[in-house]
Amino acid sequence: MKLNSLAMALTLLMAIASVAHAKDIKVDASIPTDKVFLGEPIRLTVRVSNFKNGMEPDLSRIPDCAIENLGHGDRSFRNISIVNGRRQSTGFSGRIFEYSVTPDAAGTRQLGPITVSNGKQVTRIPGPRVTIQGVVPQEYVLVDLEVSKTEVVVDESFSVELRVRVRALPEPYADASPLPVESPPLLSIPYLKQDASETLEGPNINDLLNAMLINNRRTPGLAIHGVSLQRNFFGDRLPAARFDFKPTRVQHDGKPYLLYALSLKYTPTREEKHTFGPVTFKGSIFKGVTAAGRGVTESIFAVASPQTVRVVPPPELGRPASYAGGIGHTLGATSSLDAQTCYVGDPLTLEIVISGDIRKENLFA
Repeated sequence: MKLNSLAMALTLLMAIASVAHAKDIKVDASIPTDKVFLGEPIRLTVRVSNFKNGMEPDLSRIPDCAIENLGHGDRSFRNISIVNGRRQSTGFSGRIFEYSVTPDAAGTRQLGPITVSNGKQVTRIPGPRVTIQGVVPQEYVLVDLEVSKTEVVVDESFSVELRVRVRALPEPYADASPLPVESPPLLSIPYLKQDASETLEGPNINDLLNAMLINNRRTPGLAIHGVSLQRNFFGDRLPAARFDFKPTRVQHDGKPYLLYALSLKYTPTREEKHTFGPVTFKGSIFKGVTAAGRGVTESIFAVASPQTVRVVPPPELGRPASYAGGIGHTLGATSSLDAQTCYVGDPLTLEIVISGDIRKENLFA
């Protein structure tokens, strides 16, 4: 009887250990390629098995990188295969996290450590290894960003213009587009999002992109990172969405280029700093044509340095002593008390009314 009880206890302990082990944290991370250019965003995928709320990955110890959380989703699957008569089972059940990581220095490095904790167990992995290559100087594609003002006050509008100059083909092909139709070059424009900032009023990005979308599959254009066509019925991804930037012919350093430009206007609603970029260009262009009439391509990676706009307080010079954070037009202010006479110790209510074209949220007492 004692032996049976001991056997049952051992069996129970083994079962508990098995359940505990089954729920251990398992973390792995991957990137689509182990070589990128400096300034190019890397899509980092982190998979957490047996995920529970509060077990979000900690990427804070990855040095010298800009990290953006792209979202997450739960997933569960199991694959069974039979190889040489042996049954093999693989699967995953947990949550998948997606990040955009942009290193700010060239060299080989680890995108880690990445840590996940469930309060009792801490799992730390080194992260995938990646080589960041410096940008090679070239004159076929020139990318730059320009802001109309580097300092503004609240409600003072400014514009951000992206310019991509692509070297025109030599005669007699100067009228042909240097952009391949089948594989359009990819632009990464971090600020081109509808919710890029809660304190900047700007254009409706969805409407803007829909107006620029190229529907004719034979018309060349530029692709934009993070913007793609929907999948078809069978789950296959359709060709990359191409956008028309309305190119114009320009001269730069005495050489002909096609200029692809995008100018956006913003109005700040609060005093803070806004950084636009960096913007990257990656892909192949036609740089020439052979005697047989075939296009000669060149793979290009180019970067536009980021630009910063600071939203600052109004100038001290000429500022009235009664300034309370409001800037606008046709301003008015009135004040009133809820009583004209009172006894000592009676509470009074002071009401101040500010009117006019002004940002109320920037006022302070």
